[in-house]
Amino acid sequence: MMQVRVVRDVSRDQNVELLRGYSNQTDVLRRLTTLLALQQSSHREQPAPAPRQRHRRLRDTEQLKLVESYHAGSKVNDLAREFGISRQTIAAILNRRRVEHPQQRLAANDIAEARRLYEAGWSLARVGDHLHVNASTVLNVLRRIGAEIRPVGTNQWR
Repeated sequence: MMQVRVVRDVSRDQNVELLRGYSNQTDVLRRLTTLLALQQSSHREQPAPAPRQRHRRLRDTEQLKLVESYHAGSKVNDLAREFGISRQTIAAILNRRRVEHPQQRLAANDIAEARRLYEAGWSLARVGDHLHVNASTVLNVLRRIGAEIRPVGTNQWR
């Protein structure tokens, strides 16, 4: 019996050593968790690329309607939404149809008045409101005719 007991003790000691070798593996567990997290973060699904915009060609009748709407005062962004095309496409159509751009819409007497009002101290925004155009349009026209432009903010308190 003694011999069996020794065998059991030897077997038990081996089991204890085996368990001690595999238990309390917090470092290994921590490393595995980190590796799994890295793998998951690198394999996350990338967002699908945005679908390419379908190119749309306007028929001649649609182009004429676009030009008429533009002449009636519709804004380019509104026309782009209405016709389902980009602003650049609208600009290309207007160029092909030889339609004047907004900064060219000011008549000669409007340009002269814009210069007179600006030189009288009106702001670009105020001149633009008076002539029903954007302030940047007034600025572009004044630059084109060689008017002296005041530094930014010099007439804000007048």
